[in-house]
Amino acid sequence: MRFNSYTFFIFLGVYLLFYIFSHKHNKTFKIGTVIFSYFFYAWTYPPYIALLLVSTVIDYFCGLKIEYESEKRRRRFFLIISLVANLGMLGYFKYCNFFISSFSGIFGFGMHHLDIILPVGISFYTFQSMSYTIDVYRKKIPHEKSFLDFALYVSFFPQLVAGPIVFARDFLKQLKTPPKYDVDNLYRGVMLILFGYFLKSVIADNLSNAVDQFFLNPSLFSSYEALYYCYCYAFQIFGDFAGYSYIAIGIALILGFVFPKNFDYPYLSISITDFWRRWHISLSTWLKEYLYFSLGGNKFGVLKTYRNLMITMLLGGLWHGASWNFVIWGGIHGSMLAVEKFLISAFPAFFESKNKFLLFLRWFITFHLVILAWIFFRSSSLDKVWEVFGALGNFSNSPYLLQARIPFLMIAIIFAAALFREKIYNIIFSNKIVYSFTAFVLFYLWLTMGKNSNSFIYFQF
Repeated sequence: MRFNSYTFFIFLGVYLLFYIFSHKHNKTFKIGTVIFSYFFYAWTYPPYIALLLVSTVIDYFCGLKIEYESEKRRRRFFLIISLVANLGMLGYFKYCNFFISSFSGIFGFGMHHLDIILPVGISFYTFQSMSYTIDVYRKKIPHEKSFLDFALYVSFFPQLVAGPIVFARDFLKQLKTPPKYDVDNLYRGVMLILFGYFLKSVIADNLSNAVDQFFLNPSLFSSYEALYYCYCYAFQIFGDFAGYSYIAIGIALILGFVFPKNFDYPYLSISITDFWRRWHISLSTWLKEYLYFSLGGNKFGVLKTYRNLMITMLLGGLWHGASWNFVIWGGIHGSMLAVEKFLISAFPAFFESKNKFLLFLRWFITFHLVILAWIFFRSSSLDKVWEVFGALGNFSNSPYLLQARIPFLMIAIIFAAALFREKIYNIIFSNKIVYSFTAFVLFYLWLTMGKNSNSFIYFQF
C-alpha cells in the first residue's frame, strides 16, 4: 500500500479512529496495531505476510535462546540461525535471478529466470529484525519477553516497507507504556507528514518525467542538458526518499513514537564521510555497526580499514538492488571514502580549515562526486551509464535544451536552500500559528501541483 494513494488515506483514517479509542489500553492497542500492520503489508501481495511472520518468529525464538544459553558456542549457533534465515530469504527473493543472470553471462549457461515476485520492504524488515538478534548476542539489549511487542516492532506499518530502519534498542522501550496523546506531537507529526508529501508529490514526482525521459535515451541530449537532468535526479531521489521518511516519522510521532531522523541536509555535506552521516542515516548506521565494525573497522591498520570500507559499501550497494550498477555505485562510494581517509591524513590542514572558500570548495567537490555516482544508481544498465557520460561530453547544441524545465529546477534549488537553513526550519517548528499556516500552504501545493502518483523509489529495495 502506497502512502500516496487514496487507499492509504482511508486505511490511515480507520486506524486513527481505532487509535483514539484504544491507545489508553496498551494490549488492545498493540494487538490492533499488529493486525493493521499485517493488513497494510498484505495489501500488495497477501501470501508474503508469511515471510514477515516467519522472520518474526525465528528472530524472537533465536533472541530467547541467545540470552538464556550460557555456552558461547550455543549462543553463536542461534545467532547464525537468525542470520541464515533472514539473509536466506533476502537472497532468494531479491538476488536469485541476479545470480542466475551473472553466472549465465560468465559461464554461458542457459539458465532461465525464476518467477519470483519481490516482497515489498524485505530489505528493511530483515535488516531491522537481524539487528535485534545481533544486539542480544552482543548483550547490548535484553531479550524481549513479549512476543506481541516484538511482532509490533518488526511489522509497525509506518516504516515497514521503506524505513527508516528502527533499532530494537530505540523502539521496544517505547512500548512498555501506553502511547500518550500529545498536542505538540500532533502538530509536529502533521507538519512532517505534509512536508513529506510536498517533497514527494511536488518535488520528486514533477521531476520524474523529465528524469525518465533523459535516462531512457541519454544520447539525444547535450552536455548542458545531461548535467541538468543529473541535478534533477539528485533532487528527485532526495525528495522521494526523504519524503517517505518524513511521512513515516510524522505518523509515528502522532501515535506517540519517536523515530530517529533519516536525513540531515545531505547535499550540504563537505565530504563523502559527511554525506554518509547525513544520507539514509538509519542504513549507514546499520552498515557501520553490524558490518563495518564486525569486519574490524579501523582497528587493524590502514589497508584493512580500506578493505573494510570497500566491503561495507559494496554490500551496501548490493542491498539497494540486484544489479551490478548498484554494486559499482557502492564500490565508487567505498573508493571515495578510502581515498578521502588517505587525503585527510596527507593534507589535514585542508580538511580541518574553516576558511569559507575552502569549505565551499569541499562542498562543491563532494556534491558533484555524489551526483556522478548517482548516474550508476539511476541508469538501467552499464550501457546507459556510458551513454550518460557520453552525453555529458557532448557540447553540441541540442533542440531538447528548450524542453529543460529550468524554472522548476530553480524552484527546487530555492526550496532546497530554504530547507537547508536550520534557522528557517526552527522558526517553522517553534510557532504553532506559523507552521499551521505553512501546513495549509504545503497541503494546497500538494493538491494543485502533485499531478503524478508515482510509487516511491525505495519500494523496489
